[in-house]
Amino acid sequence: MNSFWMPKKQPLYAPMLSTFGGGSARGFNPGGGGGANFSTQSIFDGNYSSFTKLTGSIAKRGMMFVYEDYFTTGSDHLMVFEGQASAWFSSGVYYERTAGTTLTQQNTMTTVGNGTIGGARDTAYYVDTNGDYNVYISSYASPNGILHYRLPGGLSDLTSDWSNGTYIGTAYPTTGSSWGVAVDFNRHYVYLGTHSNDKLWRWSINPANGAMDASSKDFISVAGAAGQAAGMAVAYDPWADAIYTGTTYNSTPLEIVVLDAANWTQYPIGRVSVSGLNNWTSSIGCIEVSEDSLYFQSNENSATSASNPITVLAR
Repeated sequence: MNSFWMPKKQPLYAPMLSTFGGGSARGFNPGGGGGANFSTQSIFDGNYSSFTKLTGSIAKRGMMFVYEDYFTTGSDHLMVFEGQASAWFSSGVYYERTAGTTLTQQNTMTTVGNGTIGGARDTAYYVDTNGDYNVYISSYASPNGILHYRLPGGLSDLTSDWSNGTYIGTAYPTTGSSWGVAVDFNRHYVYLGTHSNDKLWRWSINPANGAMDASSKDFISVAGAAGQAAGMAVAYDPWADAIYTGTTYNSTPLEIVVLDAANWTQYPIGRVSVSGLNNWTSSIGCIEVSEDSLYFQSNENSATSASNPITVLAR
């Protein structure tokens, strides 16, 4: 396996990164603070112990990790989205990864059927101090930005039914097409990666209601080791306090760039090359991370998950 290497970042002991305490979800509140049972882990910095290909009926577009169910069961729970259209996708599927390559479907969820969402790419969520669940949907067409919805039914709605979500507002990048979205619930930020440039965007989230502050919009430019544009797919790693973002279309080599979430404007602290894993020629399409695994998919335009699977790297 080929990989770039950079010095390993030491885990940050931020207020939300307390020790994982026996698999209980009690007290877990990613938005409201207090009792988030995260252990500290090293980042995925270019070195990985192994990789697995998940070849079941899985995502072609976006992924979202559900933390509460992870802490309840100890196994990874991924919400995946299999298509995009002018009215957004209605084919979200909720999986549990119990071991190895096994994906067990939990349910098929009902997503937002709002025709004004011009082709959604990725999603993230945030629990505010009122305990309300807020979802952020990246729309790559019109409107080009992050659409914020609030779900009335909490965790149950998050994993099964978004159709009754209340539209709150939209945040817009200045340039580029909206792509990956992620939330740093420790610092109350939402990130947006954009296709067709090297920009990674960030907005502050109001902890009380999950609202995005338009005046706080900021961005950095992210480049791969060969200077190719990165910043398209994006994920936040609460176990290592890191941000992962992927190179865009027609990049050689394909690469996941690792940033320090506490100092996101600084030079990358790691890089993961995917050149040794498969003969991908497209992009890093979506990224998610759990305590011990990093999930990503490239060449996500393919309709065949067997030939272009989600790949899992182990720390």
